[in-house]
Amino acid sequence: MPRFLGQEAARGAAAGLLGAIAYSAEMWLDLCLVRYRFNDFTLLGRPFSSNLRIWLPVGATIHLINGMLVGRLYAGVERLLPGPGWLRGVLFAQAENLLLWPLMLLVDRCHPGRRDGSLAPAFTLLSFCVAVLRHLAFGFVLGRAFGGGRRP
Repeated sequence: MPRFLGQEAARGAAAGLLGAIAYSAEMWLDLCLVRYRFNDFTLLGRPFSSNLRIWLPVGATIHLINGMLVGRLYAGVERLLPGPGWLRGVLFAQAENLLLWPLMLLVDRCHPGRRDGSLAPAFTLLSFCVAVLRHLAFGFVLGRAFGGGRRP
């Protein structure tokens, strides 16, 4: 059975959920320390409502579901990546970050949060650096939670 189905997929989804929680914790930390208002919950939830009490939980829910989906994808490719589990997770998460980064140009042009000021500019060096840190947290936890060692 392919790794993106069945038990491996379930492990990947669970690891992705834990990674998404780690990403969220790092996000709240850097929001406090750096004070850069690029919040992924706003990014994902604000298009559904202009009410913070609605968009914040919607964005958090979408974020956690995305983490599970990315974890399922990771389950299918992790054996192709080099190194120990934590490194495979970090490499995978950073590759995803780089692959999706160009979409931040669209966010800056089209996102309602950019128009109303609830979301900081997305396509900036600071935003990219923050995304690297957040994906580092996600990938590390994803790789460790999925399995730290190689299986024969």
